[in-house]
Amino acid sequence: MKNDDLLNEWRIAFKDDKTSLRKLAKLSNVDDDHPFFSKLFFDSKKIVSKIGLGYGKLNILTIKLIANSFANILLKKNVEKSHIDILVCSDGAIETKSFLKNISEVFSSKKIGITAFQSNVGYDKKFICRTVNKLELDAAIFIERSTYNDDIFNVRFIDNKGLDFEEEVIKLIKHEVEEYNVFEIKSTHAKIDYLSNSRVVNDYVEKILSLTSRKGDQRKIKIAVSDYNEGVTEILKKILGNMDFNYIINKNITNKISINQKSKRNEKTYINYFKKDIYFARKNKCGLLICPSKNGSELNLFVFNGRQVVYLDANEITLMFLNFFLIEMNIGNKKFKNFYIGTDIPPIKSIKNLINKYKLELIVSEDIKLPKDKYLLFYWNQNSQFIFGGNKITEFGFHHLMVRFLEMFNYYKTQRLNIVSQRNILIKMYGNYKTHVMILNHDLSELHSWLVNIKKSWMNEKYPISNIIMFENIKNFGENMIAKIILKNGVELFIKFNYLNRKVVIFVRIKGDDSKIWTKDYMVKNAYIKNLSSAIKKDIKKI
Repeated sequence: MKNDDLLNEWRIAFKDDKTSLRKLAKLSNVDDDHPFFSKLFFDSKKIVSKIGLGYGKLNILTIKLIANSFANILLKKNVEKSHIDILVCSDGAIETKSFLKNISEVFSSKKIGITAFQSNVGYDKKFICRTVNKLELDAAIFIERSTYNDDIFNVRFIDNKGLDFEEEVIKLIKHEVEEYNVFEIKSTHAKIDYLSNSRVVNDYVEKILSLTSRKGDQRKIKIAVSDYNEGVTEILKKILGNMDFNYIINKNITNKISINQKSKRNEKTYINYFKKDIYFARKNKCGLLICPSKNGSELNLFVFNGRQVVYLDANEITLMFLNFFLIEMNIGNKKFKNFYIGTDIPPIKSIKNLINKYKLELIVSEDIKLPKDKYLLFYWNQNSQFIFGGNKITEFGFHHLMVRFLEMFNYYKTQRLNIVSQRNILIKMYGNYKTHVMILNHDLSELHSWLVNIKKSWMNEKYPISNIIMFENIKNFGENMIAKIILKNGVELFIKFNYLNRKVVIFVRIKGDDSKIWTKDYMVKNAYIKNLSSAIKKDIKKI
């Protein structure tokens, strides 16, 4: 079928959508290289795409194609089963609700059972994974907003154990997607088995509350929660209520874009971005403000010290919590030969110092499969997501962190200790490192030659490079750590690349004493950045 004929088919499919029809009407005589005919972007675990028109975007045609392909693979994998049940769900984004209906109709045409949450309420991935496993469903298809950009969505495929399907299965789904014609997908009216939200939420909350260790402490704080995700807030309310905390919910959410779209992320940026939430918390005399991300996977915390508001960054949360956690576990008086602490990124020096103090083993690995005969005390990743003790890792979830963090925060209050002061004491004890973030709009393909040129270009700078460490696992193409550059003055640069947006992302981590020099103007004008930018322009071909 010629491209113009295909476009006519698209116009027929969108005949009731005037906005889409106007866009389609502008397309004619386009060749195969036109963005409209690009393919859906798969990484090793999911589909990553924006909503829009075309074969490479999420829309009513491609979402049915995805559902059809997933269903075909499941049916082939479960030929011995007489019936398959799939959870169809999202993180609650309004843009995805029609997609859930499209997916259900395709599954229904293949006689696959469909389970969904009442009113299509959205939850975070951790909750979805546990629900699939707990209810013994065969799989789930889950649509969520990207952590880094509200305009980008992930389509995830979860197996009956509550884990992402292996890369081999994703490749099979990709092959099916590329083989089928979007106009030949069948669908029929779907009969959906709706879950009792309260039942599955209560079970989840009960599991999380089993982590509590200071149930008898008097509650001394009032907490504000910003309702950026209905399902996440529902779970938080039950946790706070069961823990007997005084809390108040802010439903007047006005932020339209994701904080992670901003090129500069520091305390001032976060405080300005959440200023209305902060005003709400301060007006209601709260000591702590909790702002979950819109997809429910990350947590933003603000504490109030009189008129002062302090944003706790990922490193500070990790340092404070790890210190409290290890003291509470009485690690110093126990021998934990087979116990360890893990992370997917080399931690800042202050956290290393803390771990060394307690003589614990630290394992740095992006592969979170646990070593044999090892017991995990604590694991965190580069996005400040946490997992607590066990011998099996499934998914990160901030609700688990919230239970333990609230107990820590409240304990300090009962002891008449200020959490900001406690943070400052720990920083003084173990060292202060700040993280700054830059995003450069350049492509990246030849990683090794690029980094070699970077090293050459920086050798004569005031702070020359002492080492470049390449990260081997670069197959998860959504946004992945590529390399760590260490300067002789102790500054660390973590180089990431976002394959979907074609952006280099640089995390600059420096000692607190030097943080003033890394202002926005300095980062733009400084020779490091100029050399980095010019090297990218010179050495990198477009993907």
